[in-house]
Amino acid sequence: MNSRQTDTVTRVDIRLPNHLYSQIQSIAIAHFNAKIHHRSNKPEVSPTILELIQIGIAHIESNLPVTDKSEADKLKKQISDLDMRLKEVESKLSGINLIDI
Repeated sequence: MNSRQTDTVTRVDIRLPNHLYSQIQSIAIAHFNAKIHHRSNKPEVSPTILELIQIGIAHIESNLPVTDKSEADKLKKQISDLDMRLKEVESKLSGINLIDI
């Protein structure tokens, strides 16, 4: 290991366009209640960047094509079940008169 790596973390330098960094700062404050650094008076963005990376990875993994047939069959059944439940709700709602409030 070198000075940029421990058993649990690796320190990396990245260069972000200023507009992207500003967006991350805004997200850090608005959505993650970021702490304000005591010297710079800027929000701490490292935890937000890590969270955004994890969200992005989860999103990519959830949209990957399913190649396992048994997994694809399970997903098709879940979709079919949800479709049937939606049709039941639609039929129940069709008998209700909706009034504008």
